[in-house]
Amino acid sequence: MQIEARNDEPHPCVLLVDDDSDHRGIFRSFLEHRGWRVAEADAAESARAVLDRTAVGVVVVDLGGTNGWTLLETLGSRPERPRLLCLTGDARPASRDRATRLGADGYLTKPIRLAQLGDLVARLGAAAPLRRPARTATATPGRPARSPSDVRPLVLIMDDDEDARVIYRDMLGFAGYEVLAACDGVEGLRYAEARRPDVVVTDLHMPGMNGIEVAKTLRASQEPPPLIAVTADSLGIHAAEPSAGEEPLFDEVLVKPVTPGELVRRVRLYAPPPEGEAA
Repeated sequence: MQIEARNDEPHPCVLLVDDDSDHRGIFRSFLEHRGWRVAEADAAESARAVLDRTAVGVVVVDLGGTNGWTLLETLGSRPERPRLLCLTGDARPASRDRATRLGADGYLTKPIRLAQLGDLVARLGAAAPLRRPARTATATPGRPARSPSDVRPLVLIMDDDEDARVIYRDMLGFAGYEVLAACDGVEGLRYAEARRPDVVVTDLHMPGMNGIEVAKTLRASQEPPPLIAVTADSLGIHAAEPSAGEEPLFDEVLVKPVTPGELVRRVRLYAPPPEGEAA
């Protein structure tokens, strides 16, 4: 892969090591938004190449990616090394203990909340983040400048789980989308009535009005948006399937846990973010 790294800045950077390019893009967008300089690598070998030529203060490594554990073991044994923050889907205490023994300075279990990632990177500290000028939209001659929210596709999320809403909102917001989050179907339909979303992501199991009822209501509208269902069980998948002779209610059905990259990839199929806004 092409590694983005610069040697002309004195500030150490944050190195993201993950074999999922969408995950790296989301994390990079978020950290750069907070002012950090960021480099990327897709495996241990390319990470070592960055480290050989770039001042790195914090390495964020996905242990489930290509050679993540090997990289942790290699870096953790160095007398002079960057701080090491591990990301993993393995919540077992034994894995956390192993990572600590190998030199991990921080350990986050997936799904990763972006605010938590940013706070821990700041606490481990590469250096003070760079001060970046706020990015403004350029104006077309004869037209007023537009804010980023005017040009970003709108994604409406409906989920009664607050943590899920926060995770989805973070994922999509830093992937180039404007996001509205509703705690149930009734609230979500009010949002959709006030402003048509470009894509709707809805949980199937919600109190009051569930995702199936939401989809039927939106499908009956004049211009229904693309609908992506999210469910944690096989019964939900079965409920989302159309009966014989019926049109499908949903364009996509995703099974929880939904990774950041997977959700962003599916949403992009129906509403790509504007050029320059995608993470």
